Amino acid sequence: MKIHLLLGVVVLILLQSAYATSDTKAVSTNQLPMTTTRAKLTFVKVVAKKLHDLWENYYGRSDEHTFVGRCIGVARKIRQLLPIMIFLMGVILTKLGFLTLFSLKTMALLGLLLLINASAFAAKVATAFALKGEHKHPQTVHYHVHKDPLGGYYTEHSSPGWDHKSGEASPEIDWDRVESYNLYNKLLRQSQMRSYEEFTR
Repeated sequence: MKIHLLLGVVVLILLQSAYATSDTKAVSTNQLPMTTTRAKLTFVKVVAKKLHDLWENYYGRSDEHTFVGRCIGVARKIRQLLPIMIFLMGVILTKLGFLTLFSLKTMALLGLLLLINASAFAAKVATAFALKGEHKHPQTVHYHVHKDPLGGYYTEHSSPGWDHKSGEASPEIDWDRVESYNLYNKLLRQSQMRSYEEFTR
């Protein structure tokens, strides 16, 4: 690496001396046309400047931020890549939009299900508290005493009114109903009389 640097310095010195001699020759003799001389001088200056910059960068005598290099074809490459990058950015933004839409839809459905479950839980709790404060009175059981044809007695629970209507219509059933109704009214009057007598005492 040091050999390369030494060669660079030697070339730099040679180019500087060639530049100085060619400049004095061109001024004194005017043998070459002026355009050729300027082109050669410009080329020599550029090469000398590059070698000088390389020397300074390798030995660190100048700041790294002051180094200026040439960008060969970078602008053309950027122009070629720009449509592709724009297309890819559009694809990425479209995918992000769809992902955002689907995630928001999922969150909305999740919120709806959560709201339904919360309202059902609140309704169950409200119903439980409403039924807890309500006291149910025990219902009285009515027994009917019937006399069977053999002379015995048997008891049965009272059935609802529609049960009587659904039976077959026969005179015996009708008489049974009338007798049970009369017995019920008689017992009801007796219980009312007893409660009245107890109340008036």
